[in-house]
Amino acid sequence: MGLKYIKKAPNYTEIVLKAKIFSTLILMIVILFLINKMPSTYKKAYAVVLNNQIVGYVKDKTEAQNLLTQIKKEVEERHNTDSFILQSKLQLKSIEPGQYRETRVDELKNTIIEKGKVLVKRYAIFVNSKPYFVFENPQTPNNILNKLKKVYYNDKASQAKFLEKVEIKPVYVSPAIKVADEATALTKIMFGKDQVIEYTVKEGDTLWDP
Repeated sequence: MGLKYIKKAPNYTEIVLKAKIFSTLILMIVILFLINKMPSTYKKAYAVVLNNQIVGYVKDKTEAQNLLTQIKKEVEERHNTDSFILQSKLQLKSIEPGQYRETRVDELKNTIIEKGKVLVKRYAIFVNSKPYFVFENPQTPNNILNKLKKVYYNDKASQAKFLEKVEIKPVYVSPAIKVADEATALTKIMFGKDQVIEYTVKEGDTLWDP
């Protein structure tokens, strides 16, 4: 009696399931690749708005932060200040897909600095709430006040007080305002040639306006 071989019939349901799983994996890989290569036009981006006017675009919040970092570095180095504000209103607004237009960050930075009306942090002597002179270093006006006391009170300078209300406070002024040096300011104060300045007391916590 000969042996009989029984050939197992193929499981078509299992084959179809494996094919579907394989096809799904391939599709997922393709989708991930396309998303990665997708033009910025189809990604979430932001318009940079200065004084209610769009001056450029950034592709994401990382690029927006990079823009702020570059602006801060440029202004602080150019004007020798540790703080500044913009008089013009600066906003970051999300836009719909398709509205994004590529803008070079360095060009956008220059536009904001030029059109934003930068005010830099300086220090002024206030006499009865009126500001006189502007200085880069907060120590300079302190030195001037101490020297004035020594000029008029000699060895009793440490106990001397001004009859008027005298304060040293930070101010935000145009970079065009010339800072005073210690010797010139001291001479002008002693001989009554005061220089009143224009300033703003606004503090800039952030460049972006919510």
